[in-house]
Amino acid sequence: MIRLSCLLLCSLTLSGCAGFRIQELSPGLLLRIPISFPDAYRTPTIQTTFNGRVATNFPFRPYPGSELVIMQDAAHNRLLGFAYSGELELLAAKKKSTDFKNRQLNFDISIPGFVTGFEDTYYIESMQPQPLKDTRPAYWIPGSSSPDAPADQRLPGSMAGKEFGGSLSRIYRIDDSKNVRELKLPDERFESILDLQAGAQDRLYVFHEITLKEGRKRLLSVFENGKWMEDINFEGFSAEETRNYVIHIEAIAPSFQSYLLTAVFRNKNDYAPAFRRVYRLLPAGSYEQITEEKDPGIFFFSAEEDGSFWLMEPSEDSSRILLRYFTAAGDYQSNRLIEFPGLRASWRETYSVQGRLFSTRLYRGYYELYEWK
Repeated sequence: MIRLSCLLLCSLTLSGCAGFRIQELSPGLLLRIPISFPDAYRTPTIQTTFNGRVATNFPFRPYPGSELVIMQDAAHNRLLGFAYSGELELLAAKKKSTDFKNRQLNFDISIPGFVTGFEDTYYIESMQPQPLKDTRPAYWIPGSSSPDAPADQRLPGSMAGKEFGGSLSRIYRIDDSKNVRELKLPDERFESILDLQAGAQDRLYVFHEITLKEGRKRLLSVFENGKWMEDINFEGFSAEETRNYVIHIEAIAPSFQSYLLTAVFRNKNDYAPAFRRVYRLLPAGSYEQITEEKDPGIFFFSAEEDGSFWLMEPSEDSSRILLRYFTAAGDYQSNRLIEFPGLRASWRETYSVQGRLFSTRLYRGYYELYEWK
C-alpha cells in the first residue's frame, strides 16, 4: 500500500515523493438503510425504480446532519430523514402520508434535488418541472410529424415532440423547530442549481446558472437567515483569454471571508482542456490567481473555511482518489488517499461537507453512507 501510494504521488509531481506526506484514509460506516423494490415497499427503506434492468432513483449526496441524515426520494416527491440508528424520523412531502405521521412536514417539495444544512437547519432544492412551448415552425423541430418536414425526419404524431420541458427550482429552509420557508432571489426563480453549501451564521451559498442575452452565466448567490444578501460574479478573464479559449467556470465556493473560483480553459479547435486555474475573489471586486494546473486529470474538489482547498485526481480505473491539499496561498503541502475496498462499482459518490469526506455505497441490498478518516 505504501509503495503504491508513493508511485501514485510521484506520477503527479515533478518534485518526487520527498517532502510530501500521504495520509491513507479508512471508511467508517455511518448509516445502513435497506433497499426495497416496488412490490415490497416499506416506508423506512430506500425504494428503487428500474430503467430497463438498471436500478435507479437512489439519493444524491445525502446530507449528514448532527441528528438526521437527509435523503431524497425523487420517485415519490418527498424527503426522508433517517436517524443514525436507521429509524425514519422525518418525512417531508406535498401530501400527508397514511403510513407515516410522526414529525411529518407538508409543503410543495415536487422533485427533491440538492440537500445541505448546518447544525439543525436544512436547505432543500425543489425542482419544479414546467412545460416550455417551442415557438419554432414545426418543420424545424427534429422528429416533427409536420408534412412540411423532410421525409426522412417525419415521425408519427404520437412520437413527435411539440414541447420542450424545463425545470426551475425553489429552495426551502427547514429550521430546528421544523418551520418551512422559501428562499427567493430579488427578481427571479432559480433556473439551474449546480451546488448548495451551508455555513456558519446561517449562511447558504447557491452556485447556479442563469440565462442572459449574451448567453449562460454562472454565479454564486449568498443568503443569510433565509434572506438574499449578494451575488458573486467574476469578470476577470482578459480579452486575449476569451479570444483564445472557451472558458468554463466549474465552481465558486466560500473560503475564509473570500471565495474560490475554479475555471477550465479549453482549446477552441478540439475543446480539450488546456489548463485549470483557481482564483481567490476578494472584497471590492478584486481577485488573485493562486494556482494553475495543466494536468487535465486533476479537478477542483472543495474549499475549507481557513482559505485552503483540495484538488483531486482519480486513478484511471477509479479505484482510488488522491486529494491534494493546498494552503490559502496556493502552496501544495500534503495529500490524502482514498482507496475503495471491495467491488468498485458498488461505490457511488464521494463528496465533502464542511471539511468532512463522505461516500455512498450500494452493498448487498443496502444503501450505505461512509465517512473517511
